[in-house]
Amino acid sequence: VSEIGSVHVPKLMDIESYARVHQMVSTVRGKKASDMSSIDCIRCAFPAGSMTGAPKIRTMEIIDKLEGEARGIYSGTIGYISSQSGAFDLNVVIRTAVLSSKEVIIGAGGAITIQSDAESEFEEIEVKSDSVKVY
Repeated sequence: VSEIGSVHVPKLMDIESYARVHQMVSTVRGKKASDMSSIDCIRCAFPAGSMTGAPKIRTMEIIDKLEGEARGIYSGTIGYISSQSGAFDLNVVIRTAVLSSKEVIIGAGGAITIQSDAESEFEEIEVKSDSVKVY
């Protein structure tokens, strides 16, 4: 989706520290190929592989089967697309509280692998979700 040679990574696995968690962040930038629209780029990038695992398409099929309902905004994106230039800036939505008149849904997760310890993963999710809990 980017012009050849235009992709660069100003931040690779940079650690950002917050009151309750540390977050690994990478920033990837590139100049959009002339035959691609902003929407094409977003379709190729989301959902983020860091949220689904790999291979992404097959993993999303498995997630759909196992989770039984859509994740909503969690693991999606918030950002902007310029109506004039087509430039865009997006993020990956993690640790999110969605409020409605009936409930609060908190999205948080961890990178579960075959080597994961279920108890440790659950603790990690609780720590992450504490940062957005509404008290």
